Amino acid sequence: MVTLQTDALNLIGLMVAGSFVSGLLLWSRFRYLQDQSNQLLKELAEVQQTSKKSKKECEKFAFEVDWLKLAQLQHRSEIHFLNLWKRSCEKPESCLAWLVLNGNTLETTDPSKQSPAVVACFPERMNYFCIERSSQQERFRDLPEQVEKLHLFRCAHDSPETLILIVSELPSFATERIDLERLSELTGFVKNTARTITTADASLNENLEDLIAREMLEIRSLLDVEFQSPTEMMEGFLNKLASLSGYEFASLYLSETDTLKVTELSHFASGGILQGSTSPELWNESEQKYLQSTDLVFDHPLIITPESILEFDKEIPFRCGLLIPVRHEQEAIGLLFLTHSDSTIPSDEDARLIEWASTFLIQTLNKELTRTEIMDQARRDPLTHLANRRTFDLELDRLMKHANQANEPLSLLLIDIDHFKAVNDEFGHPAGDVVLQQVANTLTQTASELRVTDHAIAARYGGEEFALILPNIGEQGAVRIANQIREAIADHSIQAAGTTLAVTASFGVAAYRGIELQTSELIQLADVALYQAKNSGRNRVCSARELLNQRPEIGLEPFSKS
Repeated sequence: MVTLQTDALNLIGLMVAGSFVSGLLLWSRFRYLQDQSNQLLKELAEVQQTSKKSKKECEKFAFEVDWLKLAQLQHRSEIHFLNLWKRSCEKPESCLAWLVLNGNTLETTDPSKQSPAVVACFPERMNYFCIERSSQQERFRDLPEQVEKLHLFRCAHDSPETLILIVSELPSFATERIDLERLSELTGFVKNTARTITTADASLNENLEDLIAREMLEIRSLLDVEFQSPTEMMEGFLNKLASLSGYEFASLYLSETDTLKVTELSHFASGGILQGSTSPELWNESEQKYLQSTDLVFDHPLIITPESILEFDKEIPFRCGLLIPVRHEQEAIGLLFLTHSDSTIPSDEDARLIEWASTFLIQTLNKELTRTEIMDQARRDPLTHLANRRTFDLELDRLMKHANQANEPLSLLLIDIDHFKAVNDEFGHPAGDVVLQQVANTLTQTASELRVTDHAIAARYGGEEFALILPNIGEQGAVRIANQIREAIADHSIQAAGTTLAVTASFGVAAYRGIELQTSELIQLADVALYQAKNSGRNRVCSARELLNQRPEIGLEPFSKS
């Protein structure tokens, strides 16, 4: 009995000792991990500190580059400097800025706020001065309460005129004295673009006339360049106009009637150099989205403000714009749409240049093209020369109404190039463009040989998708035509990027006759059939009726009645 008790006590002792050792090991491990964690946090803090410094240096460098670029562009308005300053602040929406010349406000970011009477406080031999609300309450009386300081910078250091930049905030990178000194140096360059026209300064007015005349000559010089198409000529014109007027992008929209209604405008051409990552296509889509939201008839020039854009859609890439009606002999021809990602306000000379350019634009078009040719260009996709998406939508709607009234069949083919993304990824987008052009050529040529082009409409539906509208053609005929086009595409070798590409396409067919069917429903039917063709192995034709017979659960009721 005693032996058992002794053994039990020994066992308990071993268990306690084991628990103690385990706890000691766990505690040691915990301390090790804690030390490692503290070390990592310390290193992370150092990395974050270095990152903040690097970010600050990058912001400072970008600001200086943009500021000096503006200083070299004499046709820029002073508002560009104020907008750049405002964008560089931590809270751009609350930053106020004024440029004051000889006591009078030259430019401001907020016309509703008068420039504060602080210039008299600026010591003559200083290029930077700061005034605080706590010491100068009366000078802050008309400013928002959150404005605690006003920073004054002397511009045009060597000029006899007094040009002062007044701002309520500093750029986010300006945290040290050396940053203020550099800002003070940069503001001295504002004199390079100051274009104040006074009665006493007639010579400056003459310089402006010379500037506009030179810019007009630059635009006229485009007529000496040989262009392959009217669209290319217009793109060159718009590119030059955007550059000279200080905007990033310029687009021309043509009207199908003599009134400039949004619903009757077609995009014709665009030009310019976009500063951000937005593509010209997305920029154009945003233009058209904004135009459609206005529901206006544009019978006079219209300035688009940042407020109206932000109120409509904050995702739109531009922040200001100018809409100029284009007319010829009192007849509305189209709309010139200039945009910029900054909150730019056009100067007087910019507006004069654009107004002249819109007149010259139509004079040139009328010499080079008839109105029919212009509208034909506007209705076509510039890469494939097929009908564009807007034309397709209008024509399909028109032809369906006709088919309803005449009780005639109508078929729609949706065509998608197989593995097109792989072509772009492996051989590049120029090779992809060649593929699109060759497939479009095969589509129109094969349709022509089938004697359907007198009525058929081939269109670029979007991306690598095409569409073919076949009036007075039933389902069987449409499937036969689709198979012949499919075989022609597959048999055609395409030379691009120094190699031979074998391309195939998938087809979805939907036919319509004698039922109440919306245009969108017919497109949906063809799209569902195309999806099935892609999922069934590609390079094949699938009809919506065949699919519906196999899978009635998809529930496309309108089609089942035909």
